[in-house]
Parts: sequence; C-alpha cells; structure tokens
Amino acid sequence: GASRAQVIGLPPLGTYRRLRGFSVESHAAAVAVVGAVAVCVAVHVTLKHVGDCGGRCEEASVGAETGISATAVQLRILWLKDEGTKGPGEEDIKAIQALNAAASKFYQQGLYEEALEKAEKAHVEIIKHYGEKHIFAASVINNKALFLKQLGYLNEAAALYAEAMQIYADVVGKDHPSYATSLHNKALVVRLQGNSEEAVRLFSEALDIRRKVHGSENVDVAVTMHNLGSCVRDLGGLDRARELQEQALLILRRRLGSEHLTTAGCMNALGLTLKADKQFDAAIDTYGKSLGIQRRALGASHQECLATMHNMAECHRANGDDAKAQGIQNEISRLLGDA
Repeated sequence: GASRAQVIGLPPLGTYRRLRGFSVESHAAAVAVVGAVAVCVAVHVTLKHVGDCGGRCEEASVGAETGISATAVQLRILWLKDEGTKGPGEEDIKAIQALNAAASKFYQQGLYEEALEKAEKAHVEIIKHYGEKHIFAASVINNKALFLKQLGYLNEAAALYAEAMQIYADVVGKDHPSYATSLHNKALVVRLQGNSEEAVRLFSEALDIRRKVHGSENVDVAVTMHNLGSCVRDLGGLDRARELQEQALLILRRRLGSEHLTTAGCMNALGLTLKADKQFDAAIDTYGKSLGIQRRALGASHQECLATMHNMAECHRANGDDAKAQGIQNEISRLLGDA
C-alpha cells in the first residue's frame, strides 16, 4: 500500500496493549488500503501517485489511488483560462511542485498537520493559476481530505471528498477514473463514520466505473472490490464479503504477485471475514500467510506486522485458546519494547 493509508485507522503502537477484543485492518488494506489507494498524494504535478493505499490504499488502502500526474508542459497546456486566473509561469510551476513534494514527504513521515499546511498553500496557488473548478484543484482537495482523515476530522474530510467529486463530475464526467477515486475515498471515510450502508453504495458505484474503464483484471478494481467486501462484512453479509475479498485477492496475486504488501493487506481483511464467520483455523492460516509477507518486506516490529499479529491473537482467543493468544500478545509487547 511506501506510505499506506488505511481502511480502518491503525492505532498508535502504544495502544496495542489495550486492544483486547478488537481487530484491525492493516494499513495496506485500505488506501489506501490505500490508498491505498487510497491516495497517498493525489495532487502530483510531477510526483507519481503511489495509491488506499496502493503502492498501497487511501485508503494505497488496500491499494493505490489513481491521481493526476503531469509534467510542467502539461501544467501549462491544462491551464483553463478561467476569469480572474493568471496562467502559470516557470517559477509558479516550480513553487507548486515544491509544495506538493513537501506535502508528500510530510505525509510519508506521518506529519499530517504539516502535510495539510503545504496542501493548503498548494491549493491557493492552483486556484490562482488554474481556477477553482480545475482537475488540479480537485486533486489537491482530495489530498487535503486525506490529511484531515488521518487527523481524525472525518466530517471535514467527507465534505472535501464530495467537493472533489463534484469538480471531477463537472470537468471530466462521472465515468472518469478520477471521479471513481473520489467515490472510493469518500466511501472509506463514510465507513469510518459508521455508515457502512452508504459506504457500500459508494464503493459499488466506484467499482462499476473502474470495471468499465479498466476491465476486471485491474489493481484498482481489486482494491475497491476488497473494500466493498469489508463493508458488506460490517453489515453481516459474510458469504458475499468472502466472495468479494477472495476475488480481489486472486486479482492482486495475478497483477502484483503473492509477495506484495497490498496482497498481504487483502489477506488480513479476509482473515477478519473468516473470523467473523467462525472459521477460525482458516482465519489463522490466512493471517499467518499475510504476516509472513509483511515480515519479509517490513521487518517483524513494523506496525502492520503487529496489527496482523494482534488479529491472529484475537482469533485464537475467540477460538478458546487463551494460551496461544497470550503468547502472541507477549511477543507483540516484546517487539514494541525493541522498536
């Protein structure tokens, strides 16, 4: 999901000792995961999008979110001569690029307030040179929403995602990938607000658009399908949730490989679905495979590894094996002490 945004916000490391009875979806599961694709930083004028969030989902989430990437020449070409705007010069473009780069760096460091500050400044410059109803404005609004979500301001984030959606709808249409990305990102926030029914509607709409644009064998399609499955699980549709997540997992394995962190994030979420369906042995096996990928890529003490270990412990506990659960929790505490 590289920096990853999450479907379910992963708590700070220090809270793991207090998480008994609660399971978490990994950062890679979201974006993104991801955000991945969630969106890591969608404004990219020259930066390439990672994605819930892609690499992993905003929500780079499970999965990377699709953003707008443009060269300096494209920035000039795409300038819409709205009334009251002034076309960007070379220095203006460099200034926007620098602000975007700084926002991306702060986001990757987990410094979300600082990232938001840079995004605000980039937004001012983009409005000045491209106008309020431009795709670049929509992208920076998307980023601001992501940073606000990370800071816990869910209502504000949802409102900004809706604003970005409207701009994309007006400028490029509702069948455009960027509109689908905003739908996906808003769905992630709506789910965090506890409205899984609305999140299902938004994810379903995003999935329809992504399938039409990309076909079925696409990472963005798999990311949205995965997150839709998690929402369906919230509503008690365990068979449908498992079907969606297993389909998503097959696509991710084919497109990204079995050792990719987005694949691991999807496996972690599938483990939660299996646990909810009381298929404890299958869930523990799935968690173990996910954990192996994460440890090889990130190291044993990484937050995502600890989240998966915690989920595995809770699964053992739900299955009546408190000794195994406690052993894993003790290992988490040891790793936290070494971190």
